[in-house]
Parts: sequence; structure tokens; C-alpha cells
Amino acid sequence: MLVGLGLSQFLVVSTEDNMNIKITPASNTAGGQPAGVPFTITLDRGEVYLVQGDSTGFDMTGSLVTSIDSGTNCSNFAVFGGSSCTFLPVGCSACDQVFSILPPIAAWGNEYLLAPFQVDSLSTYRITALNNNTDVLIDGNYTVTLNAGEYFEVNHDSSARCINSDSLIGVTQFMEREKLLD
Repeated sequence: MLVGLGLSQFLVVSTEDNMNIKITPASNTAGGQPAGVPFTITLDRGEVYLVQGDSTGFDMTGSLVTSIDSGTNCSNFAVFGGSSCTFLPVGCSACDQVFSILPPIAAWGNEYLLAPFQVDSLSTYRITALNNNTDVLIDGNYTVTLNAGEYFEVNHDSSARCINSDSLIGVTQFMEREKLLD
């Protein structure tokens, strides 16, 4: 999820009836749920639950959404995250609506390769940690140690990058805009 003038938010979509979902928000929510305190919802197939930050600028990145399964099979659901007015990167003069389906933790990894979008394009990428004390290296150089739910963001990058970590991370890359020409 990203910060802008609009609320940072995410949608949880159920794929089956009577699905119990536990949500631990990274920030206080508009619905009155405090940051870091889990709450549970129950959804039926096709129902959607919206979680928004409680005021402009509160980033929901790092929120944890899990199914509460009474059996041995994991329940399936989707989470879409974003903002209705995102400045990407911060300070950009445009206000863009950005939403994306978020990959499940099972799809996170320890190594990511980022490629430039095109010759004259810049990108922003965000690295989010699953666990505490996650060391992140960019192009083989130690960059940062992140705790669970924390992220590190790089703006205005036009190079290919190799990102490694000693614990699971999620990496998202965004196209900013074309470089300004002289």
C-alpha cells in the first residue's frame, strides 16, 4: 500500500462461504481498529471487506491478513492494496490511483531481479520484510535491516538491480514517469 492524499487501503475478497479472516493492521483504521491489534471478520463467497487507514497519509503497508482455518486445508482469499491518490514517488506532482493484487506470503522470496521498464523510465521499488532482523542487500551491498512489516523504498532508479535477503521479503516495483529531457 502507498501513501498519498487518499487513504491507504486494502480489500479482502473471500472465495468461499463462512471464511474467517484475521487482520492485523499496520496503522489505525478508519473503522476504529488500533494498529497492531488483530481483529476477525467472517465473509461469504464474493464478499469484500475494506480496510482504510484512519486519516490521510497513514500507510497500511505491513498489515497481516490470514485465514483462520479449522481444518487442514488453507482457505483461499485475495487481497488488493493501494491508495486512491498516490504520489509515486513522494513529491511527484501527479495524484494517481494505484491498486494491485498482493501476492501471498508463499510467493515471497529471498532473491529478486529488477529490470528497468524502458530506456528513459525511472522506477520506485519497495522491499517489505516478513520477519524481524531481515538483512537486505542490493547488488551485493548491505543496505538495511528491517523488522516484520517494515519496508525500505528506493525512488528514481533506472538500473537493473539484484535484491537478496536472509529472510523472506516482498518486492514491488512501480514505473514512475519518463525522465525529463534537456
